[in-house]
This record gives sequence, structure tokens and C-alpha cells, in this order.
Amino acid sequence: MKASCLLAIALIAAAGGSAPTTAAESMFSPKLSPKLDPFAYRSSSQGELMPKELNPPTKADYDEIDSVIDRAVRTHGYGPIIPQYYSHQKRPWQQWEGTIIERLWRTALYHMLVPTVLLSVARWADPSLPWWRLPKEHTFGQPFFAVSDGYNYLLTLTTFVTTFFVGHSHDFWRRSYKLTRSLQGRLNDIGLLCASHARRSDDGGLDAEALELLESTARNLRLLHVLFYADICYRKTVRLLLSFDRVSRTAPPRPLHRSLPKTYLVVLGWVTSRLAAARAKGVLTGGAGFEQVALGKCCDLRAACMSIPDELAARMPLAYVHFTHCLVDILLLIAPFGLYPHLGIFAIPMTGVISLFYRGLLELSKSFLDPFGNRRVSYSGLSADISIDCLIGESNAGLTTAQRAGLLLSPQPAGVRKVLPGAGAPVPRGGVESDDWWDGATLGSCVVRRFTDEMAGDRWMLWYSGRSASFDSDVVPLATGAVGLAQSTDGVVWERLAGDEAGGACLVPNEDEWWGFDTSHVGVGDVHVMSSRVIQNGLGLYWMFYFGGRMSIGVALSNDGVHWGRVEGEHPSGALLASGRFAIGSAVSSDCVKWTRRELARLRRPPWRDGYCLTAGPEGSFDAGGVSARCVVRKGAELLMFYEAVDAARSHTIGLARSADGLSWERVGAGPACLLRHGCAGPVFSPSAEPGAWDGVAVVPMDDGSARLYYVGRGAEGAVQRIGMARSEGNDWTRWTRWAEEEEEEPGGESA
Repeated sequence: MKASCLLAIALIAAAGGSAPTTAAESMFSPKLSPKLDPFAYRSSSQGELMPKELNPPTKADYDEIDSVIDRAVRTHGYGPIIPQYYSHQKRPWQQWEGTIIERLWRTALYHMLVPTVLLSVARWADPSLPWWRLPKEHTFGQPFFAVSDGYNYLLTLTTFVTTFFVGHSHDFWRRSYKLTRSLQGRLNDIGLLCASHARRSDDGGLDAEALELLESTARNLRLLHVLFYADICYRKTVRLLLSFDRVSRTAPPRPLHRSLPKTYLVVLGWVTSRLAAARAKGVLTGGAGFEQVALGKCCDLRAACMSIPDELAARMPLAYVHFTHCLVDILLLIAPFGLYPHLGIFAIPMTGVISLFYRGLLELSKSFLDPFGNRRVSYSGLSADISIDCLIGESNAGLTTAQRAGLLLSPQPAGVRKVLPGAGAPVPRGGVESDDWWDGATLGSCVVRRFTDEMAGDRWMLWYSGRSASFDSDVVPLATGAVGLAQSTDGVVWERLAGDEAGGACLVPNEDEWWGFDTSHVGVGDVHVMSSRVIQNGLGLYWMFYFGGRMSIGVALSNDGVHWGRVEGEHPSGALLASGRFAIGSAVSSDCVKWTRRELARLRRPPWRDGYCLTAGPEGSFDAGGVSARCVVRKGAELLMFYEAVDAARSHTIGLARSADGLSWERVGAGPACLLRHGCAGPVFSPSAEPGAWDGVAVVPMDDGSARLYYVGRGAEGAVQRIGMARSEGNDWTRWTRWAEEEEEEPGGESA
């Protein structure tokens, strides 16, 4: 990743950042503009300017800047930190890209020309010479065998020195790698400390001032990280940005103090002063111990930043590298003359083999001395680069995760969202801004599906219900109103899409048919892709089963998951099935439009339960108040049903039942498994025990087809509903851990 590209990203981020809010912060917060002196903005690890760095930029340079900006701001979808090796017997011989053979086969062929010419000249001088060796008694024998003896001595010395050089170089590469991970760890430490000590509101959410602090701190830490690698990975001069006004057109102009030291240290000063000021104002809760730890982490971050250029500045003494290089060159120079007396014509391929591996060892060593791919050491282009894309992407994800503190989606009344320009368009383009999005007040039921996109890899789609502040809340006491869509590549970081219905929704109440069942509100029940799990550019045949009115069921079709058309059912209101008692039933269909309830009389339940698969449990059980189906998935040979359970006190939990045929269900949970008529099993997921937690009153299970559970809930009475996620404990789907509570290591971040 070019440093000029990274600097462009950093300057854009800084120009779009928030201004300092306190006098203490203003001391460390000079305003930035995209004008830097490329000669002054250099570290000792970068060396002198190379001639190609002064070449004028081309359109390809600008295209690369755009590409790098897209890669460096992402929080997911980045590649591995280094090219991965997979253990397989035939794999090494099938691998070509990124290997020594790919880079040095031309050099090996070049060295093979020397023994070829030597053999040709010898055969021309004496056609009687044998092909496979040179006789000692021949006129040419004595000098060639003398050279061969010297070659053998030199071969031993070169083997020892070169392998020793490889070991030292790899040790340097490992130290550089560990320092990059240490830098990531300090960034994530600061983000975690801020997120865990941010001031909370009464409903358990983040205080507005605390949220602004977390956002600005995460933004500044990401800016610091980008600026740091712009200083380290200096493959092109910043003159590329100075020659054009690209950044000036992208970011608003702001004056710059040209006397600033290394810019990333200035950003670190901003972060440190803001943390101290926030602690003094109470935006960050905690005593003097917290402040000491936080400021200590900032100092550790500064030390980590300075350690990498210090390591690069003294990577290897010149004399050592020069000696090893000369030794290998001399060995390869005399190799044809040393091999010919003993091998004859076979000296030709053997010279190529020796050239390939000894030159390969040297170039491999020099690539280890260039861990960030500045190409100032290895002429062959052999790469042992540490992926800057991956480092920045992992840090972006870690800082964003700490800021979200477990929240996936919350109401969003205003902002910019990407749009699909027309039905069937596969890629969101552009954006549209609104001050009254359809989901600005609260969120409701959701459905998550994971698909394999042939063009973009994994595609996660989340359809969810919600309503805006302008929606009539007296229509129904649920968080329903309209249905919208969000997309993700990892199921954690979501991006809302703007549909073409009112407020940016994908499906809204039916205003055209006054007799319809869904004229007042709609909510999503389930979504399936009937064509295949493998989709192309997001296109497929999507079926959405939704509910409306008095909880009747309808269906809509789409070819992209965003633009939907209703399909009328046989019920006079257009519904597929009319509403009934709060219980769980089963129906079958051959076309997803005409449905027939399945007869369950063979279960021999009391007459008032005929037709139900699962109904309320006995008095005192966790589902005594009623049950509602949310998700049925197959696991092995059995079906698992995650359902919403309500007890007598109207407390909502998540229960689990299993079945072999979809008709006879057995409850499974924290208690022992038992027949459904006993109702003795406990819930598998309950509200948070923390008072006021945003998932404390109502949680609704939503399955993504794997061991993730997406659910909606709210904290104290009157708080808005949001969407969260839990993960199962291994293969045990009766035990779940909220995503916010998981004590997992941040990507690439070691802990101090």
C-alpha cells in the first residue's frame, strides 16, 4: 500500500474529524490541510528519495489511490496478513505465485548459459571429449580441477554464511511483525478502555457526549494508524499529492502548521488530551487508577510507534549484507567452471539449480529485511510483505467493535444510505440523505440469511421491521410498521440500504387496497431464496413471509431482496392464513401461496389443542403465557425450533424445541429435556440480569443458519428496541453468549 495513498486517507479523515472541544485539547489539535513537505515528512527508515519517486503521477496512480482508500477504510473483507502456506504433499510443487522459482527462474536460465557456452567451446576445441566429464589427464583437466577444488571450499563457506544470514534476516522480520501486532494491541487497548468506561444513560445506552467521544477517539486512532504506516511504507513520495488538488477537492480546506513533527504523534496528543479532559468531565467514569492506566496505554502506543522505524533504521549492517552478496555472486560466477570437470554436460542444469537456490536464499534474506515492501533491498521483487491492508482493516474492526459495545443495529432517524437505482440492480451506488428514515424510532423482528455470492463471496442480509417517529404508535403495540434491509460481509458490521418505498423502506403498509389485511402495519416473519443458496451479484428469487393487521400472514416476491411485490392469498383480505390463537402450528404448500394446515390429531391432544404443534406450557413454566415461532432450522437429522416464550409475568425469553418430523415437538433447554406436555424445560436465552440493559425486557430469537442468534429487545420500559446477536457455545445450541460479553481477542491485538 503506497504511503501517498495512506496519507490521502489520513488527511481526508482528519479534515472530516471533529474540532477540539476543550482548551487542553486545542493545545494538541492543529487543523490539518493536505499540504505537506515530502522532504521533511520522512523518517530515518526511508532512506534517500529514489528517482522513480519524483516521476509525475499518472491516471494509474490515481486509480490506485482510489483502490487503496477503499481497502484501507474497510472493517472486513481484508486478506491474510501474509500469503498462507497449506500443508499438502503436492502443494509445494503446484505453487507458483509468490515463490522463489517465479522470481528467479530467468536468473537461473541466464547462469545456465555460461556452462552451455563453456561446453560448446570445449567440444569445438576437442570433439573427442566425453559429454559426461572432463578427464584429468586432458590438457584442460589440471586448471579446471584446480578451480573445482577452490569452488568446493567456497561452496562450504557460502552455505554457512548464507544460511546464517537467512536466520538473522528472518529474526528481524519476526521482530517487525511482533511490533506491528503490539501497535495494534495498544490501539485496541485504548478503544476497549474507553468503551468500557464510557458514561451510560438511564436506559443502559451510551450517553450522547460519551458516544461522541468514542466516535472521535476511534476516528483519531484510525487516523493515527494510517498516518503511521504512511510514514513507514514510503514507496512513493507525498509529491504525488502535492502535484494535484485531489485531496483539496475531497476534503474541506483547513490550515496546517508546517512546523509540526511527525503527524501521527500529533494525533496521539489529541487522543491523550481528550481522554484526560473526558475523565475530568465525567464522560469517562473511573478513578485515578483508570486515568493512570489509560495514559499509560497512550505512552505504550507512542513507544510502539517509535519502535518500528527504529528497528527498520538499523535492520542490518552494510558490510554484512555486502559481504554475503559478494560471496554468492562469486560462487555463482565460478560454479560452471567448478562443476564442468566432474559433471560434464550435466553441469548445465546443476548450475541452474545452484543459482536458483543460492540466489534464492540471498533474495529471500533480503526480502525479510523489507517487511513492509518498500523494495529498497531486494532487486528481484521477492515479497515477504506484511499486509498493511490487513493491519489497518483489523484495527478498524477492533476499534469499531469496541465502540459499538455489542450493538448491531439501533434506530437511525437521519443520515446517508446507499441505494439500489432500480429493481434487479446488484450493487448499491451513490447515496441518499434523509432526516426521517422509516426506522428512526424503534426496531422490531428481524431475519438473517447468509448466502454465497459468486462475485463477492459471503453475503449476509438482514431484513428487519421498524417504524419512524411519524408512525401512529396506537395502531398496534409492536415495533412493526415497515420492513427494510441491511447487508454485511461478516454478519457483525451492517450497512443499511435505502429501498424505493416511503422513508427508504423495502415493504410498507398496503395503501392501495383498503380491504387488505396489511393496510395498517407490516413486519417480517421469514425470508427464503428459492433458487439456490449460491447467488450471483445478489440476484435470486426471494420469498418474504410477512405479517400485518391482526397478525395475518402474507407473502411478497423479489429478485434482489430490496424491491418487493405482494402476492395475494386465497383469504378475502389477501392473506395466506388468517390469524388465530397465540400458539405454533404447521401448514404445507406446493407454491408458497396456497397453504393447508396440517392435521395433528394423531398426537392425541385434548380437543382444544388439536391442530397445534406447540402451545403454552403449564402454570409456573417459563412459557406459560404463550409461545411464538421465530425460527426453525435443521441440525443433523432433527429440526430445532427457537421460539419466543412468555411467562405469567409477561417476561420474554427464548425457548428451544426439537422434532424429527416437524409435528411432534419436545422442549429442550437449561432444564432436562422432556415431552412438550410437561413443559418443564428451561429457556436457552434470557434477558440480561443487568438493570436497564437494552436487551433486558424482550428478546426474540433470529437464526442465520449457523450458530448465531440475532434477536431484538429493549431495556427499561419505554426504551426503544434494538437488534443484537448471541453465539452458541461450540456445538451446544442450548447455551448462548451475548456477542458484547464475549471476551475474545481483538484481531491482531496482543494485550499488554
